[in-house]
Amino acid sequence: MQISRIRDASSAEQGLDILEGGIEFLEKQIERHRILRELLPNGKDFFDADGERTRMPVHLPNLNITIPMYQWYPLLNYRLRKLKAKLNKFASISDEQARKTIFKST
Repeated sequence: MQISRIRDASSAEQGLDILEGGIEFLEKQIERHRILRELLPNGKDFFDADGERTRMPVHLPNLNITIPMYQWYPLLNYRLRKLKAKLNKFASISDEQARKTIFKST
């Protein structure tokens, strides 16, 4: 989970285009999960109505048991909210401050 948070924060600092691209990517991934929920025969077992992955049932045939596997990454909607908050922060500051914040000096 921490790796995803660090990756999102560092990519948001690379520039406004990358920040907007990250938001677009997460929105598309959530929508894709919602579509897969409806199209797959057992899609409701894998994705919830919000487009998040649910616990995945993993069957161990040698032991003849099924175990629910949990996700070990932050929820997509959580990551999307964080990136949108960063974008709103950039929208509320002056152009000069945004340039100093977004663009790295070379």
